[in-house]
Amino acid sequence: MTDKEREFEVNQLLKVNDSIKTIDIKNKVKTNNGYEWVTTPYATVSARVMGFRLLYPTGTIETNLTYDEKYVYAEARISDCDLLLSTGHAREYKENKFAPEVAESSAVGRALGLLGIGIQNGIASAEDMEKKNETELFDIPIENKDEWVRKFTALYTLEEQVKILNMKQITKVEDMELDSLKKYVENRQKKQTN
Repeated sequence: MTDKEREFEVNQLLKVNDSIKTIDIKNKVKTNNGYEWVTTPYATVSARVMGFRLLYPTGTIETNLTYDEKYVYAEARISDCDLLLSTGHAREYKENKFAPEVAESSAVGRALGLLGIGIQNGIASAEDMEKKNETELFDIPIENKDEWVRKFTALYTLEEQVKILNMKQITKVEDMELDSLKKYVENRQKKQTN
């Protein structure tokens, strides 16, 4: 492939990616202040498939499913004129009513993402990110630090607050670590109930 052909191919991919619609997905992200919601746009698998059809009108998407006791595994192979362009893999718990479909869509989305289609904000598709949010790994409650700051300032006198802030060598309650805020609030609440 010549440099000019490669440049044309890259420009086509950029045009397709600019036209791909995304949906906003909220994710829990660990920050210095605990976990917070961050909204990021991701391309759906269907948008990636449409982008693929624009770029490779003669291209093919083949999938293969295998099973074990716990999972459905999917492999997607993206080709054009018998040239393998990309592969993608995914798995889904068999207990999911739509496990084969979910695994297959995820594998196709990953394969197309690895090909560069719809990856404005990552290889994962919108569906993958939504599924990730439903897993137990991300079932961590989001702590509202502002609420803990409000509780702290309501429970402690101004003099007590200044003393605590000086001890921690900070100037504002908002700068206090979330864990510290929670401990101070919980300790004061315990004292008030005893």
